[in-house]
Amino acid sequence: MKHLTKIEQLDGRYPGLADKVRKWFAQGISAKQIVGLLFEQYQISLSPTPVSSFRSRRWVPEQELLRDKRISAMAAMEVAREQEIRASMVARVAGEMN
Repeated sequence: MKHLTKIEQLDGRYPGLADKVRKWFAQGISAKQIVGLLFEQYQISLSPTPVSSFRSRRWVPEQELLRDKRISAMAAMEVAREQEIRASMVARVAGEMN
């Protein structure tokens, strides 16, 4: 069973809050600054610790997974392109022999 972070718990009361925090991290906003934004937008008073915890436990692993998926997709496209080039060369050579 997955233990929810404080940000995920708050997202249950304030739908969209976790997505906003993810977006802020993607924009390079620090945990301390996010604490201020959460207070401004939701009147939630937190220390930076739960925000930093959400970053390390959820956001960073999500970013790493996305990066790995992009790398895999790029590698698959490269392999397909190389296979297409080889098939084209084989067809050209076969055509020249006839």
